Amino acid sequence: MSVNFSPDKEIVAITNRVQNDAQKTVDIWRIIDGTFLAKLPNNDKSDYFQVLGFTPDRQIIVTYNGYNNDYKIRFLRRDGSLVSTFDKNVNSFSSDYQTLVTVEGNDKVKLWKRDGTLIKTIQVKSEKANLSNNDLSDITFSPNGQILVIYTGFGNVQLWQIDGTFLKTFPCLPDKSIEQFGDENFCKHQRPLSFSSDSQTLAIRTNKNEVQFWGINSKVKAEVKLLKTLKAASNRVEKIEPIPNSNKIAISGSDDVVKLWQLPEQSDKQPQLLKTLPGHKDWIKSLSISPTSGMIASASDDNTVKLWRRDGTLFYTFTGHKNKVNSVSFSPDGKLIASASDDKTVKVWQLDGKVIKSFEEHGNKITSVSFSPDGKTLASASQDNTIKLWSLDSKNIKV
Repeated sequence: MSVNFSPDKEIVAITNRVQNDAQKTVDIWRIIDGTFLAKLPNNDKSDYFQVLGFTPDRQIIVTYNGYNNDYKIRFLRRDGSLVSTFDKNVNSFSSDYQTLVTVEGNDKVKLWKRDGTLIKTIQVKSEKANLSNNDLSDITFSPNGQILVIYTGFGNVQLWQIDGTFLKTFPCLPDKSIEQFGDENFCKHQRPLSFSSDSQTLAIRTNKNEVQFWGINSKVKAEVKLLKTLKAASNRVEKIEPIPNSNKIAISGSDDVVKLWQLPEQSDKQPQLLKTLPGHKDWIKSLSISPTSGMIASASDDNTVKLWRRDGTLFYTFTGHKNKVNSVSFSPDGKLIASASDDKTVKVWQLDGKVIKSFEEHGNKITSVSFSPDGKTLASASQDNTIKLWSLDSKNIKV
């Protein structure tokens, strides 16, 4: 079962699997009085039927369903009636679901209106582009929906305006650094980056221990300007995380500090270092930002998780793990923190440091943990070659 809320939290879409049947159904309910509104049709009897979300006006529900690699996007009214169908495999959406992105071959990106009208075709500027192997998360929109971030393969990133104007390519590593580091796996992973809330500043890792801040002037076509280059003391920048409802970001790496930066509101202004968060005694492996309060949780090889207020002051240190902590995650409501450790445990904490759950069934180090969108289930990945799902109401529910 999965749950999706409308933007105003008044409507909920609940996806259920029919008893003794592999197919799924979606029920729509009004939360305030528990009124059942509609059952969304699964007309194709698809084995994969999922609600992706609501449009900002909460009137349209977006579903993704398919069978045997034949997937469709449907836009449905809340009563279940069909508005339109998009019959192509979609790689990304704008936040309002008005623009859909598909990939053609290894080097073409197409932008569509949701009624199937082609808006623009972009041919990326790379002879080594490998878009056909990309996942849904490999093409993303800036917060204002006007810029596309395209991971073209081999660790390279390109920025394009949605009107087809090319902005900039960020290679995985400068040519000289490739020989210096000799790390074949480094460029196989998506690099950390973050936009300011107004999309006029981009922070992106441009070398193993380097972050650059770029100004993007939306008033001047195709103007991208380097604002600042930050050389980190660590060997590698690991995370660049935005702070919700602000123009602040948190940066961490393979050292023992987190740095808070203020991104400028104008593209020609400089970013400012607000605060350095010392306290860890070893490599910071993971950061998570509360979606509600903006508090920061950091996990470290010093066996601890630290919780910081959004102004950078330390709120609490969690000391229950017996080995390195590799991953930390806030629940969607910001009331719980989950952590994963080399001690083979997943722990769930209240913000006051009380452990409310400890899962110990993995047989090796646990590398990552995350909450489901409804906050009721945890997923953990381990070096024992398993992924486990855990119910916060019981024990593991699936391996």
